[in-house]
Amino acid sequence: MTASVAGSRLLRKIGEKNAWMKFLKWSSTHLLLAGLILSASWLRFPNFLFGCVDYLERAFFSLAGYSRSAHVDPNLRIIYIEERGKDDPWYFGDEEARLKWRARHAKLVGGLAQAGARIIAFDFAFPDPSPFDKEFAGAIRNAGATRVILGYEPVPGQPQPAVSPTLAAVLGPDQISSVKVGGERKDYGGSFYRYIKLSESRSIGSATTSSIATFPLQIKLVWESQKKGAPVTALVNEVRSRVVLRAGTEQFESIPCRIQRQDDTGGEYKTASLVLNMVEPVELDAISKPYNLVQKWIDEEPENLVSNYKGRIVLVGVQMEKEKFQVGPDQTPFGYRIHASVVSNLLQGGYPRELGIVGQMTVLFLLCLGAGITRVAVPGGHRPMPIQLFGREWNLPLSLIFLLGSLVVVTVLIYNHAQIHLDIVYQASALVAGYYVTGWVLSGSRRSGVRRDSGKHRKEGAS
Repeated sequence: MTASVAGSRLLRKIGEKNAWMKFLKWSSTHLLLAGLILSASWLRFPNFLFGCVDYLERAFFSLAGYSRSAHVDPNLRIIYIEERGKDDPWYFGDEEARLKWRARHAKLVGGLAQAGARIIAFDFAFPDPSPFDKEFAGAIRNAGATRVILGYEPVPGQPQPAVSPTLAAVLGPDQISSVKVGGERKDYGGSFYRYIKLSESRSIGSATTSSIATFPLQIKLVWESQKKGAPVTALVNEVRSRVVLRAGTEQFESIPCRIQRQDDTGGEYKTASLVLNMVEPVELDAISKPYNLVQKWIDEEPENLVSNYKGRIVLVGVQMEKEKFQVGPDQTPFGYRIHASVVSNLLQGGYPRELGIVGQMTVLFLLCLGAGITRVAVPGGHRPMPIQLFGREWNLPLSLIFLLGSLVVVTVLIYNHAQIHLDIVYQASALVAGYYVTGWVLSGSRRSGVRRDSGKHRKEGAS
């Protein structure tokens, strides 16, 4: 009933004569607006003004994160090295102490491999040689079906991973991965820029290129390789903005991402980055155990190792102040917890997807169209309401406020439940543009019709 009333009101507004022809013309105006806004979104315009688009996007992700309750993948487990004081002989931040830890890592790998763990991934780097490298390398070599992944931190200008030579000698290409993938710190608003690097590939001018998987994706690749019994590789499809997973010639998964270009080590690289909700899964604490406790289980309670780690992915991280990252106003988790959340999302396929060009254009067009129609079809919707924003008072129409509020709510729900990332900044722009520009066209058309009718009546009166 309400829809029919609004439709009748709209037809009266635009004039009954040639109504559908006028509606077609106005729809073309909406389509043009949608095209312009889509172009602006691709160019990130006007982000050059103090990173305003980035700031608004982070605000949206924070809002979406507070309303979302993620679930950790059941195949994931965490072992963490507890934060210690600098005077402690095993303080992980001390270079010499960190080298001694490799003897303990060897014992950990041996115990977890015997318990049947599928993957053991160390979320920190091993750049320097240690007197205990042979012991650690031997444990990696003898791990059997358990795959051990070591992290490394990329060094600018150095194409080869910075890893101790003794350890590098026993590692396959799928057993070493960059751990510097937690995103970038941004000055705008003082919060964390919510991008996670999935892979890097040197640009060779083709649509699909081979890539170097970073830490979370490498865990996913090894996991899938074990499940399929064949090596799984990641390719970057630059045309469709996808990280494509293949086992041999079979393409079995496609991960939507954003291709970011960057100039690195003197040559152009393309980095596939995935926009993720950085809120930690609520069960993360339940799957985390301190390193010393697991070492005790190895010596005294091996049955606990089997029940907790058999057939699972074990991520080994470290608690250090310099490894904390801000992901929200009051959230500063350690880096390994961020990676664990990403790995969990990848394993479950719970990463946000972005619409293609046609989908984005359709959404923007419908928003423009709906906003323009709302302006003239909703009774009393034009009434202003004063709102304090950016230090001044704005008189915004009630119907526009309702549309923007509804857009935010619907976008958050779609993001959290359907895992579809809609570009809230440019969609809000489409609503505002549709409301004022196309609404003005509709109102102007009505005024033009009134003037023509008045002129017609004057001619009839004169005759």
